Amino acid sequence: MSTWKVDHAKKTITSKSCPDCGESLTVEATSQQIWDFNHNANIQSVFPEMPKEDRERFITGTCGPCWTKMFGGLI
Repeated sequence: MSTWKVDHAKKTITSKSCPDCGESLTVEATSQQIWDFNHNANIQSVFPEMPKEDRERFITGTCGPCWTKMFGGLI
Protein backbone atom coordinates (compact mmCIF):
# COMPACT_ATOMS: atom_id res chain seq x y z
CA MET A 1 0.00 0.00 0.00
CA SER A 2 1.38 3.40 -0.91
CA THR A 3 0.43 6.74 0.53
CA TRP A 4 0.27 9.86 -1.60
CA LYS A 5 0.74 13.29 -0.12
CA VAL A 6 -1.46 15.84 -1.85
CA ASP A 7 0.01 19.31 -1.78
CA HIS A 8 -2.77 21.91 -1.80
CA ALA A 9 -0.40 24.84 -1.33
CA LYS A 10 -0.29 27.39 -4.10
CA LYS A 11 2.79 27.55 -6.30
CA THR A 12 3.80 30.25 -8.72
CA ILE A 13 4.00 29.54 -12.43
CA THR A 14 5.29 31.84 -15.14
CA SER A 15 4.06 32.09 -18.72
CA LYS A 16 6.21 32.02 -21.80
CA SER A 17 7.74 35.39 -22.65
CA CYS A 18 5.72 37.48 -25.10
CA PRO A 19 7.37 37.08 -28.51
CA ASP A 20 6.94 40.80 -29.20
CA CYS A 21 7.69 42.66 -25.95
CA GLY A 22 9.37 39.92 -23.90
CA GLU A 23 7.12 40.31 -20.84
CA SER A 24 5.85 37.25 -18.96
CA LEU A 25 3.09 36.70 -16.41
CA THR A 26 3.43 34.96 -13.03
CA VAL A 27 0.34 33.61 -11.26
CA GLU A 28 -0.46 31.25 -8.40
CA ALA A 29 -1.78 27.76 -9.11
CA THR A 30 -2.34 24.54 -7.21
CA SER A 31 -0.23 21.47 -7.83
CA GLN A 32 -3.29 19.83 -9.42
CA GLN A 33 -3.75 22.73 -11.84
CA ILE A 34 -0.10 22.59 -12.83
CA TRP A 35 -0.29 18.83 -13.33
CA ASP A 36 -3.46 19.08 -15.43
CA PHE A 37 -2.12 21.91 -17.59
CA ASN A 38 1.18 20.11 -18.20
CA HIS A 39 -0.73 16.97 -19.19
CA ASN A 40 -2.75 18.67 -21.94
CA ALA A 41 -5.96 19.45 -20.09
CA ASN A 42 -8.01 22.25 -21.62
CA ILE A 43 -6.75 25.53 -20.14
CA GLN A 44 -10.31 26.86 -19.75
CA SER A 45 -11.08 23.86 -17.52
CA VAL A 46 -7.85 24.12 -15.53
CA PHE A 47 -8.02 27.89 -14.95
CA PRO A 48 -11.69 28.88 -15.36
CA GLU A 49 -11.27 31.99 -13.17
CA MET A 50 -8.30 33.28 -15.17
CA PRO A 51 -9.06 36.05 -17.72
CA LYS A 52 -8.82 34.84 -21.32
CA GLU A 53 -5.97 37.28 -22.01
CA ASP A 54 -3.93 35.65 -19.23
CA ARG A 55 -4.78 32.14 -20.44
CA GLU A 56 -3.50 33.13 -23.90
CA ARG A 57 -0.18 34.08 -22.34
CA PHE A 58 0.19 30.52 -21.05
CA ILE A 59 -0.63 29.08 -24.48
CA THR A 60 1.37 31.33 -26.83
CA GLY A 61 3.10 33.82 -24.54
CA THR A 62 1.48 36.74 -26.38
CA CYS A 63 0.24 39.50 -24.08
CA GLY A 64 -3.02 41.39 -24.69
CA PRO A 65 -1.47 44.68 -25.93
CA CYS A 66 0.87 42.88 -28.35
CA TRP A 67 -2.00 40.65 -29.55
CA THR A 68 -3.95 43.81 -30.39
CA LYS A 69 -0.92 45.28 -32.22
CA MET A 70 -0.38 42.10 -34.22
CA PHE A 71 -3.97 41.12 -34.98
CA GLY A 72 -5.96 44.33 -34.54
CA GLY A 73 -8.40 43.06 -31.96
CA LEU A 74 -8.80 41.66 -28.52
CA ILE A 75 -8.16 38.03 -27.78
